[in-house]
Amino acid sequence: MAQDVDLNATPQALFDIVERRLESTDQLVSQACRSLYAWWQEHSTDGLPAKAAFDFLDHVRIAPNLFLVERLEPSKYYHKLYGEVVLDLVGRKWLHRINTPQADEPFARALCSYYDIVMTSAQPMVCHGSLMFAGREHRQFESIDLPLAGPDGSPRFLLGCLETV
Repeated sequence: MAQDVDLNATPQALFDIVERRLESTDQLVSQACRSLYAWWQEHSTDGLPAKAAFDFLDHVRIAPNLFLVERLEPSKYYHKLYGEVVLDLVGRKWLHRINTPQADEPFARALCSYYDIVMTSAQPMVCHGSLMFAGREHRQFESIDLPLAGPDGSPRFLLGCLETV
């Protein structure tokens, strides 16, 4: 079960990654991330946007930067879809993979814990840091993770955007 997390606390460093609650486009450098966050804001006026409201065809320009993760159950995440930029930056290792807190790799366990925070809070998050976890510590990135509702209205998916900065 996920722990309650104070999202206003000092951001935690994770593998040279700083995570923060996303509250404004002013926090974003990447145009792709800004575009996706603008969509999320526009569709979250009446609560969490539904995954069904998102159409990749409406976001063709940034589709290579997008990824989709599905929560199968608490602390169990399926990496469902990666755009070409995401694949180039983090590799194919994560695509179509299920992550749990029992994963062998420390980063996979940390990622699962981070996803629990996003899903429990049902709030968007932004990450800045290096791609050290993918063996590319010389590359800096920005990513956002936006919770989306499943058919029952509860957080079930993470729609994300990743771009080097």
